[in-house]
Amino acid sequence: MPGRSESVLCSVFGVQWNPFPLRAVPAMLLVLTFVTAATASSTVYVVKSTDAPPTLDGALDEACWNNAQTISELTSRDTGKPAQATTLVKMVCDGKALYLAAECLLPEGEKVVAEAVGRDGPVFNDDCIEIFLDVEGKGKTYYHLAANSRGAQYDALRFNLAWDGDWQVACKQIERGWTAEVRIPFHALQVTRTGGHLWRANVCRVAWVGAATEISRWRDTGPSSHMPHRFGELAFGDLLTNVLTILEYQAEAIRSETAALSALLNQNAGTGASASRDEALARIDALRESVESRTELNARDWPAISADIEDIVSSLRNSLWKVRMDVLDSLPKGE
Repeated sequence: MPGRSESVLCSVFGVQWNPFPLRAVPAMLLVLTFVTAATASSTVYVVKSTDAPPTLDGALDEACWNNAQTISELTSRDTGKPAQATTLVKMVCDGKALYLAAECLLPEGEKVVAEAVGRDGPVFNDDCIEIFLDVEGKGKTYYHLAANSRGAQYDALRFNLAWDGDWQVACKQIERGWTAEVRIPFHALQVTRTGGHLWRANVCRVAWVGAATEISRWRDTGPSSHMPHRFGELAFGDLLTNVLTILEYQAEAIRSETAALSALLNQNAGTGASASRDEALARIDALRESVESRTELNARDWPAISADIEDIVSSLRNSLWKVRMDVLDSLPKGE
């Protein structure tokens, strides 16, 4: 059973007691604190709304695609340079679904490989498009969808192949490649899409170039594509409204975290936590005022705003960590 020092420490750090020496706990928590803080994405795609969603035929000739932002440069997983097989991606939405258009081109002389058929087959051995969607935006779990040029579908909740979503894809062969139109109903992802909510997402492509496959991604996630905290982000509707909602969410999270900690601390330490909270909230308010003063935001503005938010959160966590360490130093020795 834990002694008094262990009990106080575990309450302050918000962990369960374990029989390992106390001196090992701060180092572990220090690592966790900074890993958690450094997860902000610097790329956002603004998904525009449409009253005339596309007809799923793979032709990409509907008017809704004309005004959509284009993801035009997927980079090679192996080299970090623009992929040899060019992929162009666009997204739009209506009140019921997210739609994605992909134009998958190949270098001169290469041919589309498409052998897999049916559901959850080996589409990754073919030329295929992959879609990763973290609808909670927390970098923890995600849906993984993929399709080859024959329309063979693969889907999973992370690596759980038992999940079969209600989504549709239509493909068409074109000169030097193929195109795809994808419809992903919000109900299939168990969410209701509203303004002010950002998803994490990534789009990947597998293509045969020469005798080997080339894997390319919108967002570089390192050796594995299954790294949701490194995905890009999708903003539905007006980006300004999304950012203001994010700032309000961060302010509430700051209040909740510091309130829970202060309740466990003595008066002096609690005052330190409150001062850190007030400084962070003041910085959030200043950032909100700066954002509100603009008439609009575009995707180029997001990296700087995201970095400011990350710096505020990281600074707060560092300050609260110091408060926790001060409490640890104040504990009676030898108990």
